[in-house]
Amino acid sequence: MTIASTLILVLLGAAPPSADALTQVLGLLGDKKCDDAFALLAQFHPSSPPTAREARAARDLASGAAACRAADPIVALAFSTLAARLAPSDADVLLEHAVGLLAADQRADAGHTLDHLMDLRSAAQMPRAWLLRGKLASDEGDHAIAVKALTPLMSDAALRTEAEPLLAASKAALATHPLEGGERASPQPDAPAEARQAGTRLAALLASLPIPTDLPLVGPAGVDADGYPKRNPDRIGLRTLLMHGRFAELTRYFEAYEVQFELDYRYEHWLVEAVGAFDTSEPEMDDLLDAWIASSPRSFAPHLVRGAHRVTLGLVKRGGKVASETPDGNFREMDEAFAEASADLQYALELRPKLMAPHLWLLHISMAQSGDSHAIYERAVASCPNCFLPRSSYMKSLVPRWGGSFEEMAAVAIEASTLPNPRLRFLPGYVHWHRAIQFLDNNDPRGALKAVEEACAVGEFWPFILKRAKINRELARLQLARVDIERANSLRPGEPSILFERSLILARQRLWEPAAVDLLAALRMDYRIHAADWLIDFEIPDLVREAVRLHHAGDKSAARRLIDLATTINPGNEAVQRAKALMEPAPVQH
Repeated sequence: MTIASTLILVLLGAAPPSADALTQVLGLLGDKKCDDAFALLAQFHPSSPPTAREARAARDLASGAAACRAADPIVALAFSTLAARLAPSDADVLLEHAVGLLAADQRADAGHTLDHLMDLRSAAQMPRAWLLRGKLASDEGDHAIAVKALTPLMSDAALRTEAEPLLAASKAALATHPLEGGERASPQPDAPAEARQAGTRLAALLASLPIPTDLPLVGPAGVDADGYPKRNPDRIGLRTLLMHGRFAELTRYFEAYEVQFELDYRYEHWLVEAVGAFDTSEPEMDDLLDAWIASSPRSFAPHLVRGAHRVTLGLVKRGGKVASETPDGNFREMDEAFAEASADLQYALELRPKLMAPHLWLLHISMAQSGDSHAIYERAVASCPNCFLPRSSYMKSLVPRWGGSFEEMAAVAIEASTLPNPRLRFLPGYVHWHRAIQFLDNNDPRGALKAVEEACAVGEFWPFILKRAKINRELARLQLARVDIERANSLRPGEPSILFERSLILARQRLWEPAAVDLLAALRMDYRIHAADWLIDFEIPDLVREAVRLHHAGDKSAARRLIDLATTINPGNEAVQRAKALMEPAPVQH
């Protein structure tokens, strides 16, 4: 057997089961090997209810979480979450978990955990928990809770100095605003009249946002371990520019993304991400993109963007059913859209021969039409021999459902393994990632979880972590899903598929406001994103009910904040309008 054949078998084979994953995790934590312990964590499946041994291990997990927190609070949170699950009545474990939640900025969950601790232990028994709850409540403007948590600490000489000024501030806020429990953020102003008059959903979603005045990017500065930039194109900013007809700026920014890529291939995703801002089926796009081309006919940018948009239109016209269940008319409409898309993409290549991005959308067309994907792939890698994206896209065309095989996919990864780009090490994970999709198609989420764990074992890559978050959510493992989705978001901020999934996870946890914030951000990047209407119907009724509850409880600013979110997301919803009318101040009688 050749070395390549052996590697393919390794890629396709399942990882050997751990004889005692919990013991290994604890050992790695003891050695402060946090990432190794995190990678192994998913192999441990707690008993229900937890065994005595598992409950005893909870404190060691909590201690390990504390040791890992400074390096990576999200990884540490995975350990404290498991510890709290194994010992749900251990106050010390719960306190450590609350600290982890605060470090990961999951303040709502931290508040719930600390409330539970205050029910379990008095201020004299666990003063640190009461102090943390008081600080959190004070920061959040929940001054009644802050007073409740901090008052008993006035008799504790060690904590009084820290607690007393917070208590005084909360008492003063309550005296000034007795019904609202303190000041909160003001609601966003209504969208400008000109945008409301535009009458399009895109305008309504984007109208109140600022127009970028510099190269639109989001995320932290610097590069990752592979030398790839941590910052990514700001999709919402780019869409705002298009909506306002700022075509010259758009052209300049797109050309800047491409110039950066031509200087350094590790910026390969910048132009692709920027094009992705318009790679949607939103009907407003057609006229806006035509106008951009009319404004900049000799720039590759608007032709590339319209081509990508038309590829998506073609896929939507085809529909998602198998070929035998798809009407011939759907295929004809798809082919017409693809012909227009291909013309745009080829013209972009004529205008800028060094482009790599058009080949990725041409690959989409080839897959849907059973064309020669390999020839397109060869042209893509010829334009950028060390690039990751052409290879990961081509591997998708080789999945069994498209007539390929996992062995062929693995061969692409192996062929790239000698190239100098360290990001190519993630390619083998796509074999397992696509196997996970196959398991999901066959309604086998546990098989999918096992496959995606193998993908994640290849390396910490946001698409793999996102897929694991989705599967954990489907398996009702919401805390694990939450840890994964937060990690994916930290690795790829501003990615709409991550925000959409996080919104769903948060909604399942009944955290309606942050769920709505994420949903709105995702809709601003593509209001026709898959299952968006379903999630709107799922979230909006509960968001409205929570707003009404807060209004009647006297927390009017929080209620208004929620109803403003609901109005922006779904302005025509009758329940939203009724709730909004309820919160409007009564007219003054003269």
